[in-house]
Parts: sequence; structure tokens; C-alpha cells
Amino acid sequence: MQKVFDALQNPNEDIRTTAMQTLVEIGRQEYESIEFYFPKICTVTAAAAKNDEQSVGAQGIEFWTSLAEEELTRRQKNGHMKGYIMQCSGQLVQLLVEGTMRVSMEDEDDDGDDWGVALSSGCCLAKVA
Repeated sequence: MQKVFDALQNPNEDIRTTAMQTLVEIGRQEYESIEFYFPKICTVTAAAAKNDEQSVGAQGIEFWTSLAEEELTRRQKNGHMKGYIMQCSGQLVQLLVEGTMRVSMEDEDDDGDDWGVALSSGCCLAKVA
């Protein structure tokens, strides 16, 4: 995990995006084990969503979307849940609402299929709700 956190500090946007994608996969595959890194994960994903490039920030939000999906699946199957989303729900909802407002003029003119922080935040908010 420390290597992932270190890569999130790299000046290269592609490396930071890949590191955040790796964090998303770790969250999906190692749900039970991320509790040891949860405070750091909260910090780095929030920082990415608020301050980093759109590609990195969107992946930071994707971490929370996939975590919400995992917890929803576990709840539906009456499986063991750690309740990560509930633990930070106040801060997470605030981050997501702020994220939905993070639209730049470039985003409005862009016809690409790239997901930015605003779109990712909206989708995540729906999953968290």
C-alpha cells in the first residue's frame, strides 16, 4: 500500500491516475483488509477529488463508488460489512456534493467520454444514497 500512496505523490498525472486505479482495485479485492489503511485512503482520495487533475480525482471518487457497491452487495446477501461508508458518511457526502460542482469550462466544451470529478461524484452520490 505504501507504494501506491507514494505513487500518488508523483508529478506525472498518468502515474497518479494509475495509482488511484490500483487503489480502487485494492478496495474491491481486499475489502476486509483496507481498514488498516482507511484513514490514509480517506485523506488521499479527498485530496485527489478536490485538488488534482480530473482523471486522478475521478478515480478517487471511483474508489468510494466501488466501496459503496461492495457494501450494498454484502448487505443484500446478509454478508459481513465493515461499514466504511457509514463511518465517513458526513465528510463523504460533503466531498461528493462539492465534487458535483467541480465543472470547468473545458468540461462543458469537451465532447469526450472522459469522466471528470463532477460526473463521478454524482454517480457515487447515487450509490451512497
